[in-house]
Amino acid sequence: MFTSGKNNPNLNIKLVSILISILNFCILFDSSLAHKFTYSFKRNENFEILFFLEDTKEMNINTALDYKDSIKIFFDINYKFKNEKMHVYTYKKENFICFGLFDNFLSPNSSENAFKTGIIECNFELSYFLRICNDIIEIPSKWTNYDFKSFLQILTSFKAIENKRLLEYLQVIIFNNLMQRKNSVSNNRDFELKEVFGSCFFSKIDISIKKLFIIAYLNVLMIESAIKDGNLILMNSVNDYVDSYLFNEHIPYGNILVNDFKIFCALETVLENAYMCDIFHVLLSQINIKSLIFDAY
Repeated sequence: MFTSGKNNPNLNIKLVSILISILNFCILFDSSLAHKFTYSFKRNENFEILFFLEDTKEMNINTALDYKDSIKIFFDINYKFKNEKMHVYTYKKENFICFGLFDNFLSPNSSENAFKTGIIECNFELSYFLRICNDIIEIPSKWTNYDFKSFLQILTSFKAIENKRLLEYLQVIIFNNLMQRKNSVSNNRDFELKEVFGSCFFSKIDISIKKLFIIAYLNVLMIESAIKDGNLILMNSVNDYVDSYLFNEHIPYGNILVNDFKIFCALETVLENAYMCDIFHVLLSQINIKSLIFDAY
């Protein structure tokens, strides 16, 4: 027999309790128990930066990793170290990935050199990411979206220096992800380039890093490319002549220029894969490229 909730207050209480439980689950579903890390750092006489783990605190964080709050950096002249025994990393200018913020801290002619110590607060294990940034063979075989976003945050916050080594590093990350997806038999994938590149988080990443990811992605696909004045140029060789008159400087978006039919066919073949096509699409959207110019004649 059906019982109306109006005549059964216990049923209403039970229903409300169930609904509250469901809502709480929905709120917590996109969150995970993590740690807030506090690191101190100081410059030594050998032009190195020593990092120390000062404190860790458990906290619930959203797996989306808020861009604004994920990492904070403070320079301080008079900071007193609490735990110098917990040395976790040493940064040198010879790092595989170099960071402008740290290099300036070591440079005698920079404003950052006025400070000798500093503090970094972040929602991820900074020492781990600094270690893997020091050697390309340390790139993990398996990442999560959260790990990758943490890595992206480090590139932007510490002002990663754009060079061939950084480009090579990004290529390995992309190649590993594409190969893992190709060989995976499961639909449960923790690391999705398409999802990260299309996120609001990635939209806040420095545009120079976004452009480098596009070049790295095309390099993995064996397609030579360059970005000039907001336009993406696909070509056979970096020495190919490009007619600048093909670009209309008055339109509010960039173009893809393909100046060789073989390149066009190669791109078309690669992008028949839906996942790879989606990655390319979201990367182009992030740097406002919306049209195609085909100039193979």
